[in-house]
Amino acid sequence: MRKLLTIFSAAIFVGSLAAQKKAAPPPAPAAAPKAAQAEQPRPAPAAPAVTPSPSSTPTPAASSQSLGLSVEGYGLFTLARETSPSFPDGDTTSTTTYKLPGTMGFGGGLSLGYDIVEKLAVQLSFDYRSLRSRKWEAKFPAITTTTQNTYNTMWLGLGLRPRIQLGSGSIYAGAGLAVVLPWTSVTTAQVRTTAGTLVQDNETNENWNLGLGAYGELGYQYQVTDMVYVGLGVRLLVAASDNDGKKSETKDKVNNTTSVTEYASSIPAGSTKLPFQSATITDINFALSVGIRL
Repeated sequence: MRKLLTIFSAAIFVGSLAAQKKAAPPPAPAAAPKAAQAEQPRPAPAAPAVTPSPSSTPTPAASSQSLGLSVEGYGLFTLARETSPSFPDGDTTSTTTYKLPGTMGFGGGLSLGYDIVEKLAVQLSFDYRSLRSRKWEAKFPAITTTTQNTYNTMWLGLGLRPRIQLGSGSIYAGAGLAVVLPWTSVTTAQVRTTAGTLVQDNETNENWNLGLGAYGELGYQYQVTDMVYVGLGVRLLVAASDNDGKKSETKDKVNNTTSVTEYASSIPAGSTKLPFQSATITDINFALSVGIRL
């Protein structure tokens, strides 16, 4: 019996040791947390902030900001081809030579434009010209005559001006209505003897009414900057004025007298008025311009 108890006690002691070995979990290796930390991915470094350069900053197109306006100033050289008689010029001892006026002169103008559609503008212009004929000097056997005509004219133009891009600028052509403002023609005539004595010195002022006509233009504008351009062009003016209801005054500076002549389209009997006349204007104007587009 005592031997059985001893065996039974030994069996219980061995069973308890086996149960304790099964219940205790195996210890985790000490290097496992460090390995796990080493395997975790590191966050990527933040990208540095990039400031866009002025050249990369988008800017609106210049055409989207355009108002479609243009302001243009120009200088003019004019060749006038009006209806006029010829006068003797030079020595008339053997042969008399007659010459036409050959009127020319300088002036200037201003033009304003507005684009009603792309590359097509309504153009309003103002031109001023100071014109002068040749000085006829005819030498006769006993006297010498000198004659010259001068006049200043101003006219307004209203028309259309289309343009086409060509190279670094644009070629343009236009046409429209021309209104010549009332103007005055001044003619001086002097007569001297062969000894140089002044026997006649007359100045005649002829007044003319407002005239209507047309103009045409053609030229090229070189774009210096986005806004500024320079140009060369030709402007042709064709118009006519009359002196109906106007007066012509002639001042005799030698005798200090003035004579007046009136012109009319309807003259009563016994009147000293003369039938009215017309004056044609055909001018070729060469223009050098500077303009700004807004």
